[in-house]
Amino acid sequence: MLTVLNVDGGGVLEAVPPNLTVPRGKSPLVAREGDTVELECLVSGKPKPIILWSRADKEAPMPDGAMQMESYDGVLRIVNVSREMTGSYRCQTSQFNGFNVKPREAEVELIVQYPPTVEPVSTETRQGLGRPVVMTCRVLRAHPSRVLRFEWLLSNRLLHAGAFDAQRDETEYTIRSLNRDGWGEYTCNVINEAGAGKCTFQVTGKAYPPEFYYDTYSPLWQNRPRVYGFKLQWTQMNPNAVDRIVAYRLGIRQVGGASRPTASSPPSLLPLSSLSPLSLSCASFRSSFVTGRKK
Repeated sequence: MLTVLNVDGGGVLEAVPPNLTVPRGKSPLVAREGDTVELECLVSGKPKPIILWSRADKEAPMPDGAMQMESYDGVLRIVNVSREMTGSYRCQTSQFNGFNVKPREAEVELIVQYPPTVEPVSTETRQGLGRPVVMTCRVLRAHPSRVLRFEWLLSNRLLHAGAFDAQRDETEYTIRSLNRDGWGEYTCNVINEAGAGKCTFQVTGKAYPPEFYYDTYSPLWQNRPRVYGFKLQWTQMNPNAVDRIVAYRLGIRQVGGASRPTASSPPSLLPLSSLSPLSLSCASFRSSFVTGRKK
């Protein structure tokens, strides 16, 4: 106890040096990402000092961007806590009314749990019937990282579930021979105490969309007065990714003046065996098509 003479009033004031402790059960403090947390240090003394909060484990700013934060009640309140805020925090008494009293300090450990971060988040796999498909969902980071569980689903139907062992950070699901019922959206949920990360695989037998060539040499020629020929060419990316393409569907729309109604012809199915350079007799047109696949 310090005894201080009050010069103005002639009386005597008693000052009690500060004491700083962490309440039982308040360190380590476990929270989930996005929560609001309160780190607490109990302070006593007369007069009661202001508490300064800072990071103890590294040189890093506090949630408000400053290197220190003041607290009059010993509580540090953090809104929307993030995984980057995991670590040790120091609470320390401020200067004790100008007296040569060593600052008191204590530390609080904050652990922020968050759901697994996984890859790929979303991907598309094109595959033909009877072929194998292997899907892999990999965990990049998670806290807690132990006792991770996984589940594989196809359109919300559970296919397989289990737990990660200590040596692996990925899970696989294999289709040995793809059938028509195997096309669809596969989901792998990786789960810990804080939530779940999700990998999505779209397995499809649909071919890649074909693309027109826009640099065909001399695509337009005149057969006879007011009758023109047009060579239309396209390419197909990775046609062997799915079942053999047997036909293309070509839609043709003739477009006249602004005041004339638009005439449309129904899409025609063109077998590959008949696909010689295509001539279209029309003044102007727009074309679009989709691929068909072997059923």
